[in-house]
Amino acid sequence: MPSQATMSLFAELKRRNVFRIGIAYLIVAWLLMQVAALAVPALRLPDWVTTFVVFILLLGFPVALLLAWAYEITPDGIKKAKEVPLEKSVSNLTAKKLNYLVIGLLVISVGLLLADKFGSDRNLPGTATAQLDAEPSLAVLPFTNMSADPGQEHFADGLTEELLNALASIDGLRLVSRTSSFSFKGENIPLAEIAAQLGVEHILEGSVRRAGNQIRVTAQLIEADSDSHLWSQTYDRELSVSNVIEVQEDVATAVTAVLHASLRPADQRSLRLKGPASIEALDQYHEGMTHLQKIMLGEVDFEDRSVFEAAVRAFEASIEIDREWAPSHAGLGRVHHFWKHINEEEQLRISREHVMDAIRLDDRYGPAYASLGYLESLAGNYQEAFDAYDRATALGAGNNWGRAILLSELARYDQAVSEYRKAVAWMPLSLAVKRQMMNALYCADQTSELEAVAREMVGLVQDSAGPRSMLAYALARNGKKDEALRLADEVAANDGNELGIVRVLAVAGREERARAAIHSVNDGTWWWTRVPAAVILGDTNVAVDILELAERESRAGLTEVRCPPEIRTLAGNPRFDALLLRLNLPE
Repeated sequence: MPSQATMSLFAELKRRNVFRIGIAYLIVAWLLMQVAALAVPALRLPDWVTTFVVFILLLGFPVALLLAWAYEITPDGIKKAKEVPLEKSVSNLTAKKLNYLVIGLLVISVGLLLADKFGSDRNLPGTATAQLDAEPSLAVLPFTNMSADPGQEHFADGLTEELLNALASIDGLRLVSRTSSFSFKGENIPLAEIAAQLGVEHILEGSVRRAGNQIRVTAQLIEADSDSHLWSQTYDRELSVSNVIEVQEDVATAVTAVLHASLRPADQRSLRLKGPASIEALDQYHEGMTHLQKIMLGEVDFEDRSVFEAAVRAFEASIEIDREWAPSHAGLGRVHHFWKHINEEEQLRISREHVMDAIRLDDRYGPAYASLGYLESLAGNYQEAFDAYDRATALGAGNNWGRAILLSELARYDQAVSEYRKAVAWMPLSLAVKRQMMNALYCADQTSELEAVAREMVGLVQDSAGPRSMLAYALARNGKKDEALRLADEVAANDGNELGIVRVLAVAGREERARAAIHSVNDGTWWWTRVPAAVILGDTNVAVDILELAERESRAGLTEVRCPPEIRTLAGNPRFDALLLRLNLPE
């Protein structure tokens, strides 16, 4: 039971309004911290300002309590509490005023909390902050070569790519690929338009000047909608590998801080890039990557071996200078597996050798694991391929495209669609990825999204029959049969036959036209449209007949027989099940 002295102290604390002052102080302190949290980033102040505000408010709390105990507000001004006789004290009136103050502050605080809760759920147009809390998005445009020597272009491109690779490993930061961002190189397009095409909110751009033994790197982070500069910095350094890497790390760290992306200990380690032994090795590597990117983008004639040979020479020269640097080995490995048509067995052997060398030298180099995933999938080692892709993803290598292709080959179409969505976000301008995603949506029987993606593809590739016939099919499946038939008739008129639209005819109820198209040929051609149409019409035997003809004729693409959702309904048919067994498809 509390003693009389304790009770007396409690009563005196209450009489002098110490508790009310304490509660009011805490509420005001909380409100001030909310203001600081908003004002500091808005005014581009350093993060330590917020910490300083919190520290001062914490120090002020006991001071406020001591002042409340020691002093009293009277009609004659502030006086020491011990000098005010009890009969003249107005602490009870002060208490009432403090009660009203506390209630008012509580109302304001609750209002702020509700506004934060319900306002944060809305994606307000024209504001990047709503998106930042979820996942800030960024495109790194190719840094401009400001050197007098145009031959230094590969150095500027290489610095940009390594910076992008470092940022890609940051958790909570969505980037687009080099392939997409570099497509704007040399183009005079407003940043807001570039950001819209890439589906990002922020742009990082800059320039590189290399003169003699000095480099100057300028970088700036821009909010695309407002065209406002969130951060910029110029770095003047003596030319050396360590200084180049230091600049890349500094830029990546600064951008991460400005965008409020979470920087985990693992992320901090990933930013500590390891460079080669010399600038000469780095130069050769960057030159090799310039040629490799042309190969990856399909910008070269595969009958012309000059680009392939130039890439090999550059990577081999980099390795000769520094045999212990992983990226050069990984780059050489990628060149060989992209050029595997020369001598597939030998090229894949060389590719695997260099990819494994890269992993041995640096087991945190993500691109090497992405290449290993591709090599394992070609070898039929599917679990090993997934393991490699998982490792590459964890290291920020952005390999979802390879994983999506593998999942499609294994007929795991729903999972493939999920990976294609990520691949499209990573490579938003890649028609190849979008086309494959469209096909995966068809295989997964996700017709609502298929309609949207196919419509986009028709806008991007207007003269292509594939997206147009796929859009017509999706429209028919989604109940928009009149629009589907109008589009299908246009496709058929351009093709000169109805084999490409026979599925649309079957779904739309044009049975006579559909059957005429199915039987317009007597072999296994067009099996991927004719068989689904036959199944829709209920002509199961006709469907299996066409598949068996295609098998005997060794029709290309029969390995994808599990894709069309209509064909999968044939499971249980003895002839169809036997055909699947003979094909021995991977699972």
